[in-house]
Amino acid sequence: MKLPATSEEAQRAIKEMRPAAGGLAALSFVIALFPVAVSLYILLLFDVAIPGRSVSTLVGVSLLMLTLIGVHAYFRFLRRRILGHVQGIVLTHMLPRLDEVSARVSEESSLGQSDGDQAVRDLDAVSSFLKSPVASAWVDIAALPVLLIVMLLLHGWMALSLLLFSGTMLFLLWRTVNMLEQPLRDIVPLLARRQAVSILGRSHNDIIRGLGMRSHARRVWQLINASLSRMAERADGTHLRRASIARALLFTATGTTLAIGAALTIHDKASPAVTFAAAALTWLALEPLVNAVVGAHQFVAARQGWTRMDALLRAVMPPVAPVRLPPPNRKLDCENIAVLYSGLRRAIVQNIQFSLQAGDVLAIAGPAACGKSTLLRAIAGTIPLARGKIRLDDAALDQWGEDALGPHIGYMPQSIQLIEGSVADNIGRFDPEADPQNVVAAGQAAYAHEMIVKLPEGYNTLVGPNGSRLSHSQAQRIALARALYGEPLLLALDEPTAQVDLAGEQMFSQSIDGARKRGAITILAGNANSLVQVATHILVLRDGAMLDFGPKEEVRQRMAERRKRIKVEQEAGRTPPAAAPEAQPQQHPASETETSL
Repeated sequence: MKLPATSEEAQRAIKEMRPAAGGLAALSFVIALFPVAVSLYILLLFDVAIPGRSVSTLVGVSLLMLTLIGVHAYFRFLRRRILGHVQGIVLTHMLPRLDEVSARVSEESSLGQSDGDQAVRDLDAVSSFLKSPVASAWVDIAALPVLLIVMLLLHGWMALSLLLFSGTMLFLLWRTVNMLEQPLRDIVPLLARRQAVSILGRSHNDIIRGLGMRSHARRVWQLINASLSRMAERADGTHLRRASIARALLFTATGTTLAIGAALTIHDKASPAVTFAAAALTWLALEPLVNAVVGAHQFVAARQGWTRMDALLRAVMPPVAPVRLPPPNRKLDCENIAVLYSGLRRAIVQNIQFSLQAGDVLAIAGPAACGKSTLLRAIAGTIPLARGKIRLDDAALDQWGEDALGPHIGYMPQSIQLIEGSVADNIGRFDPEADPQNVVAAGQAAYAHEMIVKLPEGYNTLVGPNGSRLSHSQAQRIALARALYGEPLLLALDEPTAQVDLAGEQMFSQSIDGARKRGAITILAGNANSLVQVATHILVLRDGAMLDFGPKEEVRQRMAERRKRIKVEQEAGRTPPAAAPEAQPQQHPASETETSL
């Protein structure tokens, strides 16, 4: 069986497996001689020790056989260790980037996390196969030619019988593997769909209960499980029949060998010892084929899992290791950026261009669904750009790499997104080497320290999945502390005061003022008056395009003049003359957001 190796990780893994494959082949050859040893033991027992009535021969041959059994067991143990080493090679080369690739797939998939988790399930399938006796059975099948030669030395008719039965069982194994290919491939999307429904049921329990959707969710769950059960039942039914046939063939082959031996004994062409030795050899030669048929589903799942992992790692190329850059501390530049989500033809935001210096605070304002959050995500580096560049101290974000860039950006999404763990874990960004003093300093900078220490276990309080054990206000203040952790240059905060009261808004203003004084560049998305009040600059968005940008007072003055002009035109009852978009953009009524500036 040749494994596909189109990704760099798969190629490196297979290259490192080759020395282990040599050791595996050598051990398997020695293990393959054990059935021969059993046959020889039977011959010596019945053709030498018993006819000669020699107790010493019986004892000596039995002790030798016991020694061989111990050696055989030890060699099988060594082979399992080598297979475990091969498993470690697979994990070493495939696992590190699978996490990153799975996250990318989860972002782009309609099933979210459950679809991205398939790569991990595939890796588990490969690992389970290598740890199982089925892998050893597949290796033992390679010993059939050697055993056929030994059987030929016993008698040609017995060798012919073994050849026919082994050929039949090899064909049965081939048919079983081919039969399982499509059902196991079809089950994968259903498993991903079932996990997605399960995740949604747990993460949206309140809305499901509040809107009476429990029965609907249960119905969807039942339908998916019914489809899985039908598919698994069909595949398992056929597989069990093939496994039963394989076991029946094993007994039939052994019985046939005994019958042939008995016939040869009657005609004085073989001794009873030859008959018993041939029967034992037949059983031991065909048993790995039976085990391979019984465990065929593990083999198929592992092969398909390897193929999917290899294709996935090839499709998502590893990032080039960036040159280490000095920490940014001066400015942020957005150069004609545009963001286009997959599946959409029109850019969500486009032609955005501005510059900010250390200490500037920018408020991105505009009507709902105008692209504020998308622009903020792009600036924070969480989504790719379709066009343009975002630079920190003249270096584009893609020159940094995620690990190098992360400490210089403090991002707080609109959905907050606390991760299951403790408050300290979240503030410290789950860095196992996070300094507790820096964690507390971030809590104090967010004016959340007093709130945190009043929690049941203070900074060690567990937040629960998605911060479910905290109020929305508490979660948002902890998320702000997480963004401020490490004093990053760039703060990108989406609706940062949406969950707080008036006192919370005042504390937030003090946090932003502290960040501004130390030289941070702060970008706030939202229309709350508190955001505009703390801003030094304003960027007005409409339909994904930048309507205005500049120092706060200048933008306010221009927006006031624009409102007056539009009001005069409306009162005069006339419409501005049509013009090419690039020459004279169409006038729109001022939105409520623009009116409040």
